[in-house]
Amino acid sequence: MSVRTQQSLGIRLAIFCWAGAIAFSLDQLTKRWVLSNIPAGSRRPFIPGVLDLFHVQNDGAAFSIGSGRPLFFAALTAVVVLGMLYAVMREKNLPYPLIAILGLVAGGGIGNGLERVAHGSVTDFLATTFMNFAIFNVADIFVTCGIIAACIYWFVWDSKRHSSENDGEASEKESGVNKENEKDGEKDSEVARG
Repeated sequence: MSVRTQQSLGIRLAIFCWAGAIAFSLDQLTKRWVLSNIPAGSRRPFIPGVLDLFHVQNDGAAFSIGSGRPLFFAALTAVVVLGMLYAVMREKNLPYPLIAILGLVAGGGIGNGLERVAHGSVTDFLATTFMNFAIFNVADIFVTCGIIAACIYWFVWDSKRHSSENDGEASEKESGVNKENEKDGEKDSEVARG
């Protein structure tokens, strides 16, 4: 393994871990604040007409799906986070912004996963007031928005990557055709001389 590859791996891991740490920290800080300041089942206005703080404990996943199975969701989180970490380590050309997005998703997932293991439920507290929607938390925002952003970024990056590869192949073919034409031209001129 070359020094360049080792540096690239170190940079990729640092970006992934720092982004994950930021998402995890923001999630944990906001949950601790809610647990300390808003009793379970209580609602406080936050952004009038848009968002209230409504403290609930959710023992399921998004939209309370799978209630009562916190260890299953914690294990699923671990598998997904390890899969993202593996992708970051294996794909040497992964763009840094995409690595950061994956780190944010991982940090949010770990935040909810650890809370499920420690308490059997997740603290949710963000409730939309302009529409009937699930109550969620900061980790959910990082996971949901991160997955959407990662899919879009991946699609755009992968399309550009394949386009560049196809352009390179076309250039190689064109270069080969030009070389063949040059050889044919040389043969024609030799025949004309001879």
